[in-house]
Amino acid sequence: MIPAPVTPPQKVAEAAPSPPQHLRPADISITFADKVRSAVQNAVVFPMAARAAHLSGQTKVTFDYKDGMASGASVLITSGNRILDKAALAAVHVAHFPSATAEYAGRILTFEIWVKFLGVDEHE
Repeated sequence: MIPAPVTPPQKVAEAAPSPPQHLRPADISITFADKVRSAVQNAVVFPMAARAAHLSGQTKVTFDYKDGMASGASVLITSGNRILDKAALAAVHVAHFPSATAEYAGRILTFEIWVKFLGVDEHE
Protein backbone atom coordinates (compact mmCIF):
# COMPACT_ATOMS: atom_id res chain seq x y z
CA MET A 1 0.00 0.00 0.00
CA ILE A 2 1.35 3.40 -0.98
CA PRO A 3 0.83 6.15 1.57
CA ALA A 4 -1.16 9.14 0.39
CA PRO A 5 0.91 12.28 -0.11
CA VAL A 6 0.82 14.65 2.85
CA THR A 7 -0.32 18.15 1.97
CA PRO A 8 1.16 20.84 4.19
CA PRO A 9 -1.41 22.99 5.98
CA GLN A 10 -2.20 26.18 4.12
CA LYS A 11 -2.47 29.53 5.78
CA VAL A 12 -5.90 31.03 5.46
CA ALA A 13 -5.93 34.79 5.24
CA GLU A 14 -7.72 36.17 8.23
CA ALA A 15 -10.15 38.97 7.55
CA ALA A 16 -9.84 42.00 9.75
CA PRO A 17 -12.65 41.94 12.26
CA SER A 18 -15.37 44.36 11.24
CA PRO A 19 -16.53 46.82 13.88
CA PRO A 20 -19.85 46.00 15.52
CA GLN A 21 -22.76 47.59 13.68
CA HIS A 22 -24.84 48.15 16.83
CA LEU A 23 -23.29 50.05 19.74
CA ARG A 24 -24.62 50.19 23.28
CA PRO A 25 -24.37 53.27 25.55
CA ALA A 26 -21.10 52.09 27.14
CA ASP A 27 -19.45 51.92 23.70
CA ILE A 28 -20.25 55.52 22.72
CA SER A 29 -17.88 58.38 23.52
CA ILE A 30 -19.00 60.71 26.29
CA THR A 31 -18.51 63.72 24.02
CA PHE A 32 -20.80 62.39 21.31
CA ALA A 33 -23.37 61.13 23.84
CA ASP A 34 -23.46 64.62 25.39
CA LYS A 35 -24.20 66.16 21.99
CA VAL A 36 -27.08 63.74 21.42
CA ARG A 37 -28.38 64.29 24.97
CA SER A 38 -28.27 68.07 24.47
CA ALA A 39 -30.12 67.78 21.16
CA VAL A 40 -32.97 65.94 22.88
CA GLN A 41 -33.09 68.26 25.89
CA ASN A 42 -33.06 71.34 23.63
CA ALA A 43 -36.05 69.93 21.73
CA VAL A 44 -38.20 69.59 24.86
CA VAL A 45 -41.43 71.54 24.80
CA PHE A 46 -42.82 71.72 28.34
CA PRO A 47 -46.54 70.93 27.93
CA MET A 48 -48.82 73.77 28.99
CA ALA A 49 -51.04 71.36 30.93
CA ALA A 50 -48.03 70.15 32.90
CA ARG A 51 -46.84 73.70 33.52
CA ALA A 52 -50.30 74.77 34.69
CA ALA A 53 -50.40 71.81 37.09
CA HIS A 54 -46.88 72.73 38.37
CA LEU A 55 -45.55 69.34 37.32
CA SER A 56 -41.87 68.56 37.06
CA GLY A 57 -39.85 65.39 36.75
CA GLN A 58 -37.73 63.36 34.41
CA THR A 59 -38.34 60.53 31.99
CA LYS A 60 -35.68 58.06 30.85
CA VAL A 61 -36.04 57.29 27.16
CA THR A 62 -34.20 54.90 24.89
CA PHE A 63 -33.84 55.10 21.12
CA ASP A 64 -31.61 54.08 18.27
CA TYR A 65 -29.59 56.67 16.38
CA LYS A 66 -28.13 56.16 12.92
CA ASP A 67 -26.55 58.87 10.79
CA GLY A 68 -28.38 61.75 12.48
CA MET A 69 -31.80 60.09 12.69
CA ALA A 70 -33.60 58.55 15.68
CA SER A 71 -35.94 55.56 15.64
CA GLY A 72 -37.61 53.16 18.03
CA ALA A 73 -38.03 55.63 20.89
CA SER A 74 -39.67 54.32 24.04
CA VAL A 75 -39.92 55.13 27.74
CA LEU A 76 -37.55 53.13 29.96
CA ILE A 77 -38.44 54.83 33.25
CA THR A 78 -41.58 56.90 33.56
CA SER A 79 -41.71 60.30 35.20
CA GLY A 80 -44.94 59.14 36.79
CA ASN A 81 -46.89 61.48 34.53
CA ARG A 82 -48.12 60.50 31.09
CA ILE A 83 -48.01 64.08 29.79
CA LEU A 84 -44.30 64.42 30.58
CA ASP A 85 -43.51 60.97 29.19
CA LYS A 86 -45.21 61.84 25.88
CA ALA A 87 -43.34 65.14 25.72
CA ALA A 88 -40.03 63.31 26.27
CA LEU A 89 -40.75 60.98 23.34
CA ALA A 90 -41.81 63.94 21.19
CA ALA A 91 -38.47 65.63 21.95
CA VAL A 92 -36.61 62.59 20.60
CA HIS A 93 -38.65 62.69 17.39
CA VAL A 94 -38.08 66.40 16.68
CA ALA A 95 -34.51 66.80 17.97
CA HIS A 96 -31.85 68.10 15.58
CA PHE A 97 -29.18 65.49 16.16
CA PRO A 98 -25.51 65.96 15.34
CA SER A 99 -24.20 64.26 12.22
CA ALA A 100 -22.48 60.96 12.81
CA THR A 101 -18.72 61.18 13.16
CA ALA A 102 -16.60 58.99 10.88
CA GLU A 103 -16.32 56.47 13.70
CA TYR A 104 -20.13 56.10 13.95
CA ALA A 105 -21.19 56.54 10.31
CA GLY A 106 -23.51 53.78 9.15
CA ARG A 107 -23.73 52.25 12.63
CA ILE A 108 -26.69 52.03 14.99
CA LEU A 109 -26.11 53.63 18.38
CA THR A 110 -28.50 52.93 21.23
CA PHE A 111 -28.99 55.76 23.70
CA GLU A 112 -30.61 55.89 27.13
CA ILE A 113 -31.22 59.49 28.13
CA TRP A 114 -32.91 61.27 31.01
CA VAL A 115 -35.19 64.03 29.70
CA LYS A 116 -35.76 66.66 32.39
CA PHE A 117 -38.82 68.78 32.95
CA LEU A 118 -37.97 71.44 35.50
CA GLY A 119 -40.65 73.49 37.20
CA VAL A 120 -40.56 77.29 37.26
CA ASP A 121 -38.64 77.40 40.55
CA GLU A 122 -36.22 74.56 39.76
CA HIS A 123 -32.74 74.89 38.32
CA GLU A 124 -30.34 72.31 36.89
